[in-house]
Amino acid sequence: MKSKFRHPSAHVENQLGALTDRIAFHSGVLQKIRAALPEELANHAVHCLLKPGKLIVFTDASVWAAKLRFHQSIIIDAVGDWVTSDTTKFQVKLLSHLESNTK
Repeated sequence: MKSKFRHPSAHVENQLGALTDRIAFHSGVLQKIRAALPEELANHAVHCLLKPGKLIVFTDASVWAAKLRFHQSIIIDAVGDWVTSDTTKFQVKLLSHLESNTK
């Protein structure tokens, strides 16, 4: 039996859709995190990633990283709907550190 020909752009559209969904998911998680934090600190939680077993929050300076680590339990509680019992690691990373490694 012959398979139906699919144009290569259909595959790209599926991948873009999946990426768009993932970005929207992480944006929702970040909004939950920011809503749970004091306003000044929330402004410095700039991105997050939720992976199996790990929650990573990105910030823009080390002083904010220390404060975010201090609020770890509040952050974990805020994203409780998405965090499972196997989420054992919480990390805070600096965006400025990541940007300097790519130059």
